[in-house]
Amino acid sequence: MFRGRPAPPTEFELTLCEALTEIFGAGMEELSDIVAELNKRGVNAPDGTNWTEDSFQTEMKKLSA
Repeated sequence: MFRGRPAPPTEFELTLCEALTEIFGAGMEELSDIVAELNKRGVNAPDGTNWTEDSFQTEMKKLSA
């Protein structure tokens, strides 16, 4: 069964999606490279801090639920 989104994407989600699209489009696939590139671009974790591999994985799980 398909679950619809309860609300439109947030500004954070849109920014993260755009950055990830560009990062994957550049051929980056390793978690460490993705996290480093997000931090380099200033696309912070939801709490405003730099990403870690753990925080990125946790956020991806939350967003996919």
